[in-house]
Amino acid sequence: MSFKPNPEDRQNVTAFQAEIAAHPREYDYRYVFADWLDEHGYYEEATRQRKYEAAETWLKDFAATTDGFDFDYTDEGDPDSYNDSGYMALLYFLEQHVAGEEKGGFFLPFDTPYGFDSYSDELWENYTIVTGNPAPEKANEYRNAMPPFRCAC
Repeated sequence: MSFKPNPEDRQNVTAFQAEIAAHPREYDYRYVFADWLDEHGYYEEATRQRKYEAAETWLKDFAATTDGFDFDYTDEGDPDSYNDSGYMALLYFLEQHVAGEEKGGFFLPFDTPYGFDSYSDELWENYTIVTGNPAPEKANEYRNAMPPFRCAC
């Protein structure tokens, strides 16, 4: 699912991606990029960019309310002091479901969230939108079950 622009569009895409990276919480950059993508025939990536804000919000809310990932706010009740550590741990955790075997095993550099069983198609759909990486195939045993993780503990 990885987005690969044509060689003649790479410079513009790189410029958009740099602006998005420099302003990660200002979603207007993504919407302008999505319009540009539509104008240049990259319809699937344009759709993904338009869905990004809602998907990221869903995943952050999920992380903040799920045992093992619920350490997201640095100042209680102040969303401006949002710390993405739980959200980033969730993304890494899900990434390991997809790529763990290919990278030589399932490893987490944080405590394994034992008992996690909140897998859903919605979780994987939002993961795919935010990361641009494919979710495990439905037949993959780790789409709905935790892999045999090793941790840094």
